[in-house]
Amino acid sequence: QWTEEDEIADYKKNQEWMDECMDGMFEKWYDKIDEEDSTEDRRKMHMFIARYCDLLNVVISCDGCERMAPWHRYRCLQCMDMDLCKTCFLSGAKPEGHEDDHEMVNMEYACDHCQGLIVGSRINCNVCEDFDLCFGCYNAKKYPDSHLPTHRITVYPMVTIRISDRHRLIQPYIHNYSWLLFAALALYTSELSSQKQAEGDALEQASALQTHCSQLITDCLLKGQSGK
Repeated sequence: QWTEEDEIADYKKNQEWMDECMDGMFEKWYDKIDEEDSTEDRRKMHMFIARYCDLLNVVISCDGCERMAPWHRYRCLQCMDMDLCKTCFLSGAKPEGHEDDHEMVNMEYACDHCQGLIVGSRINCNVCEDFDLCFGCYNAKKYPDSHLPTHRITVYPMVTIRISDRHRLIQPYIHNYSWLLFAALALYTSELSSQKQAEGDALEQASALQTHCSQLITDCLLKGQSGK
């Protein structure tokens, strides 16, 4: 876990690099990576690109499937430059050089001020709607007038996970996917049963299946609310 001092130092360095990359100077800045003697410094520079890829117009690809990686991806903290999309991470994809015990961070939320993907602590406002800040912007009090210092906040610490721990994520992933398929079935049968031109048997069966689906959904929601 990063300390507050680590996060502030990282934030200041990222702001310094961003200033160097503006006005079309990104390629010149990028050439400096290979000139760094420290492996850790090169790793931080690659992390900077991964976090601010949208502002730098850089496309981040998944090192598993080689497709464009969305915001919701996993970034290795030990490898020099390695990202996995959620599907590849859950399937256990392991690019060359990446080990099962390497820590990875979930890059899912973007700071509403600097627009960088949040890697360290995430500051979430309990009053503003969908409002998150990285620790650096929050510490520097860089937020719009609509967010007041008196607003209650929740601080979410950085969470890391290893490929060997991915089984903890597979179950809810499959659960959510199953619910989507089930909801699609309920909607399809509802549409089918409302079509008057459908044949008698098909219409009756679709109507019965739609009723059963609706009842199952209702029962599950009621059990969820009661905590059973």
